[in-house]
Amino acid sequence: MKRTVLISLLIMLLTLFPALLLAADLNNTIIHGDAKTYTALYKQLTDLKKKSDEISLQKTLLTKLLTLSKQKSPKKQNLTAPADQKSYLQLFENFIQTVIKKAQTQKALQITANKIETLNRQITDQNTTSLTTQLFYALYAKEQQQAQSRLDRLRKQSTHIQSLLITAIQHITFDPNAIKDAEKKLDDSLQKLELSTQQLLIKKERFTLLERTDMVQNILRQLQTLKSRQSDIARKKVQLLFLRFSIALQQKSDRTFTLHKQLLS
Repeated sequence: MKRTVLISLLIMLLTLFPALLLAADLNNTIIHGDAKTYTALYKQLTDLKKKSDEISLQKTLLTKLLTLSKQKSPKKQNLTAPADQKSYLQLFENFIQTVIKKAQTQKALQITANKIETLNRQITDQNTTSLTTQLFYALYAKEQQQAQSRLDRLRKQSTHIQSLLITAIQHITFDPNAIKDAEKKLDDSLQKLELSTQQLLIKKERFTLLERTDMVQNILRQLQTLKSRQSDIARKKVQLLFLRFSIALQQKSDRTFTLHKQLLS
């Protein structure tokens, strides 16, 4: 009951009397609030029966905060050491996806940090912390917290996968002939895709000159599909290169360092 009364009073002060907020500090009840806090705030805004763009924005921010507050951490992947070439390759693909997610999460963290920094400057310059500002700050803070937790989880996962891959190299039997055949098929497919791409580009130029916008758009969609397939082939070629690198590492071959450089390029 006391909590509800306090939240109601907070809403009135922040929404109806912004002048009282000059030089105010950020409110930890909002910044570090939970689903109950944001639900109560949303109800108080609704009970005001007052409509404005500002209140609509505040409700939208509260909805986003509610969603973030209810999110649960994903279950930890149950990863095991691969027993054959197929499962070894699948684990490597898992590693690649984990690395990609790490990079995306690091970028998201930087973007969120920039938002918080900008908001802090605005608060300092304007010497005020309105309800909207507090909600934006809370949203960015929670996004930052979740992104950091996700990044920590991905770092541990990638380290664990590396350990499993290194251990597996010692006992897995690789099939160089199968790898060679797979590489040839991928190269043939890639050549066909490149030829199709060139043909479509010529058609696109022709329809552009004829001002056939509909046909140009259709060709652009086809080109996008081909580009997606080329990316898929490129990813598979990296997987096969990794298998060759693993074989070289297993055999302590002189080609190990050359293949390693190719993987990194």
